[in-house]
Amino acid sequence: MYAQRARLDTFVKSTREANADHGRDLPITNGIREEIKSLVSLDQGTADYSESLVNLATRLRTLQMNTEEHFQEEEKEFLPLLDSAAFGKEQVEPMVTHCLGVMESSHGHLLPFFLSGLNAQDMYQYMMVLHKSLAESKPSLFTRMLHVVRNADDEFQDVRRIVQERFSTFSPFKITNAGA
Repeated sequence: MYAQRARLDTFVKSTREANADHGRDLPITNGIREEIKSLVSLDQGTADYSESLVNLATRLRTLQMNTEEHFQEEEKEFLPLLDSAAFGKEQVEPMVTHCLGVMESSHGHLLPFFLSGLNAQDMYQYMMVLHKSLAESKPSLFTRMLHVVRNADDEFQDVRRIVQERFSTFSPFKITNAGA
């Protein structure tokens, strides 16, 4: 009994730390959004445009490093805690679904960017986690995520192509060429 309580306490502490980590990147993502807005309004080739472009690249690199570090920490620390806390599939799936719901705002805009940092197999596995976690509980959220990928900018055409190839058989989540 005491061992289970200690594992639960450790899990709760880790959850709080994970929430703090997720919150840490909100200013960065907001800065990226603002930097993009300013780039759109500036004349290409000007010093202000160049400075804004450098700032955007710096923020994106910071977000990428933080995200990679965060995922590595979760794989190394958080997933073993779930195993040791004896979380079964019936407890993990609702928790993952809830986490994805919390991440909806970032995934709503940055999913193609996140996916572009993965190789094709990892991208597929990540999308499968999303699909399995959301298919029954929040199918509209998964559909919106596929829609974001389908309508991603041309710089993410490889991401769009891979997701479209791998998920073309998923109905009702089928991506069509319309809008792509």
